[in-house]
Amino acid sequence: MNQKTKDDRESRAAQPGRTAVSDLRPGERVTTTLLTLDKQALVTRTGAPYLSLLLGDRSGQVNAKVWEKAELYEQSVDSGDIIRVDAHVETYKGQVQLRVVHLERAALDGIDIGEFLPASRFDRGQMMSELRQLVARELNDPDVRRVLLAVLGNQEVAQGLLRAPAAKLNHHAYIGGLLEHTLSMCRLAQQIARHYARQYPNLLDTDLLVAGAVLHDIGKIWELSSEPHIDLTDAGRLLGHIPLAVALLDRVLKSLDLEDTALALRLKHMILSHHGEYEYGAVVLPQTPEAQVLHYLDQVDAKLNMFADAIERTEGSWSAYVKPLGHFVYAGNRPQGDAGNPAEDGAGGEDSRSTSGKTLDLFAPPKTTAEG
Repeated sequence: MNQKTKDDRESRAAQPGRTAVSDLRPGERVTTTLLTLDKQALVTRTGAPYLSLLLGDRSGQVNAKVWEKAELYEQSVDSGDIIRVDAHVETYKGQVQLRVVHLERAALDGIDIGEFLPASRFDRGQMMSELRQLVARELNDPDVRRVLLAVLGNQEVAQGLLRAPAAKLNHHAYIGGLLEHTLSMCRLAQQIARHYARQYPNLLDTDLLVAGAVLHDIGKIWELSSEPHIDLTDAGRLLGHIPLAVALLDRVLKSLDLEDTALALRLKHMILSHHGEYEYGAVVLPQTPEAQVLHYLDQVDAKLNMFADAIERTEGSWSAYVKPLGHFVYAGNRPQGDAGNPAEDGAGGEDSRSTSGKTLDLFAPPKTTAEG
């Protein structure tokens, strides 16, 4: 380490105030304020107690370990507490980790809880506008459009989408995560339906698939709470997001006099089956082409978000073990590119990107040229 780097680190570590998770650098000692997302009291192989914490703010999350006085600190902190922590910043299996020297509950006077809640990097207002425009302008089935506009026009739904995470920990687990996931899946639905229309005409109903993308996780608005930290609500624990989504859809269908229709049956089927397998929480198995595709799109979007998160938080070539994925993630040799916005991709109904003023159709068949 050169002297300038060492001086910079010591200077930053010595500065008073709060250090964000994204600004933590191995080799520093920091005193900062973070939100406790999870707490586990564990023991080492030799039987010594220690405390494993997941801490975070709106810039990210970091694992922390308390090796000394673990039993004392275990009694003084709970999930959801904002704590003041004094710790050494280290790396473990390629990821930043804190070795805690001291921690205590922080005084809440003057603290903005918004600083500690991770949020989507995309503008939520823009994503919401894009989702509404997609439904209003790009769907052909008038009944599907009426249902989705009624859902998105519900004030509780609209406000909930702007804040709701898509999960507690695994994927899109941040403010606006549900909206980001929903809009991304709507665009994926349009793209895959367009692709297969060439191979299997009339197999996939694009509007129905988009409706499934909008509705499949809508119950998470009531399943999850984001304050003071992301956790399950009473309704989330007792019912879950699938029954909550079906209940919302039932109310909307009844208000539009569509409750006893084939459309109602197919929409409910997609919600009830989108987890794919009974062991993963599906009420029924996917039994329509749209339901099967919806399940796979949900998996693709969720897992890629987990890959992106693991790579972003990895200093070296390999991430720490990612439990929801069931494996490590290789983070080396990543291509450099511009960060896009899901509210911009495919705008206007065209699944394309612009290069040098020309439209590149990602799903067009490859051009062939005569040999010789």
